[in-house]
Amino acid sequence: MFLKKHLKLTLSLILIVSFFSCEKAEFKYLVKDKEYKKSDQINNSLLNPTNEWVLSVPIPSVNSLQDLFLRDRFTIRNIVNANDNAQAENYVRNLADQIAGYYYHIKNIDLRNDFSDDPEGVVLLGLFFAAKEFNDLYQLNTLSVDSKMQKVKSGITPLYIQENPVECFITAVSSIIGIGDARHLWRSILAGATEQTAIAALKLIGRRTASGIVIGFAIYEVGGCLGWW
Repeated sequence: MFLKKHLKLTLSLILIVSFFSCEKAEFKYLVKDKEYKKSDQINNSLLNPTNEWVLSVPIPSVNSLQDLFLRDRFTIRNIVNANDNAQAENYVRNLADQIAGYYYHIKNIDLRNDFSDDPEGVVLLGLFFAAKEFNDLYQLNTLSVDSKMQKVKSGITPLYIQENPVECFITAVSSIIGIGDARHLWRSILAGATEQTAIAALKLIGRRTASGIVIGFAIYEVGGCLGWW
């Protein structure tokens, strides 16, 4: 009788210990699972960082769009030579901010309403009207031929330009928006289209999908066409 009671007591203790061991193991696996999920979230955030950008309008330190592009000529040259897309994207975003600041403080045009998250659109607008500034100088200043190149006598240096700088410019920007849209927009600007009209046209063309380095190359090509470097 005593042996029977002892056996029952032993079996009960074994069941109780087994129950708590299983419960502890289950809890451990639940905790580990949560830890793994948390770890996965951290790794995902590192692999896919939130790279948000919003257009800003810093006070410009230049008096023309051409000067704005000229100021960073060594930066864009180094980025193109390195073929670094990440640096190019940062450059394009910073350039977009500078262009937006110029338009906001000099022209009283707030580009944040139309290009809040579209640096490519801002840079394209800046390129077209910088080319318009160049074209006005090109038409007004005395030209002299120098080894099949032309030199514009103005305050902007260096300004050695190709024999057909405007056509060269159209070809360069067409790598971003296409040759047809580039020609149409340029002709509209030459005919007197305002920045607001150009903004509407760029929005109608739609957001570009070119990478940072492609835009960087286009900017560099434009600079070569218009004698910025």
